Amino acid sequence: MTPNIWIITVIYSNTQDELSDLINSVKKMDYQNYSLLLINNGPTQPWHNSLLANIPNSQFINNPNGNTGYAGGNNVGIHHAINHGADYILLLNPDTTVKPTLLKDLLECFSKDKNIGLALPIITFPDKKKVWYAGGYTSRVWGFTRSPGINHQLPPSIQDRYVSFAPTCCALVSTRALQQTGFFDESYFLYFEDTALNFSLVKHGYKLYFHAKHLVTHNKKSTKLSPLEAYYYGRNPFILIRQHFSWPLNWTAYLGQFIIRLPRNILRVQNTKALIQYLIGIKDGILGKTGKHWPA
Repeated sequence: MTPNIWIITVIYSNTQDELSDLINSVKKMDYQNYSLLLINNGPTQPWHNSLLANIPNSQFINNPNGNTGYAGGNNVGIHHAINHGADYILLLNPDTTVKPTLLKDLLECFSKDKNIGLALPIITFPDKKKVWYAGGYTSRVWGFTRSPGINHQLPPSIQDRYVSFAPTCCALVSTRALQQTGFFDESYFLYFEDTALNFSLVKHGYKLYFHAKHLVTHNKKSTKLSPLEAYYYGRNPFILIRQHFSWPLNWTAYLGQFIIRLPRNILRVQNTKALIQYLIGIKDGILGKTGKHWPA
């Protein structure tokens, strides 16, 4: 029997065209035993009801807890999917489009090693020759993540491999692994919750597997940080370090936020307001603040 896969997408302020592009690409997949679940973290729009028309096994749920961020919205979906018999869960961003073989190809990865808990493919920007993700790693010494080759041309030859950083823009995860890790940590609200999930999966003996096939396009036009993004990029690494780093690597990781990430992200912010929010995020991270924060 083919595994039951649930696709979970958390939406907030996405446009109708953006979501229609995603849904139309999902409809073309050559895997039949899947369900699509949209979790709405934002205000309901008049056109929401028509989004999933004529798509079997699809549901639209307004988050009963309001906007609980990417982590909380996904957790609502994960609970729902597991209660409905999901064997695997595809975590999928709303600003993506997928290729027809996505589920079959990622599912096949799990047959290579019983300890694989998560698998993800090559992801590109709208210019399909430019890398968004083609394998990544986490520095346990300096406390940062890297996706080598981002914004560069997709290399002609990449190999499947195990990785230590696997963003959940598009990632197939076994429900068995999720049940053992306790899902996403909602203290992050937005950003780095996927890195924390990576750490939890590895801690429980699971492996993160990169499948070197281009199967997803992330329709994000810029890597510049908005004020909202900048705040969480500044704050949330400190949550991660407190939770998953121990002496002496926690101290080198704290240092890495200032000598490596700070200079890099100063160059990434969109404007002065975003820079201010990034610095406020660092301050709040040092002070141990967690959860939802809306930049001024």
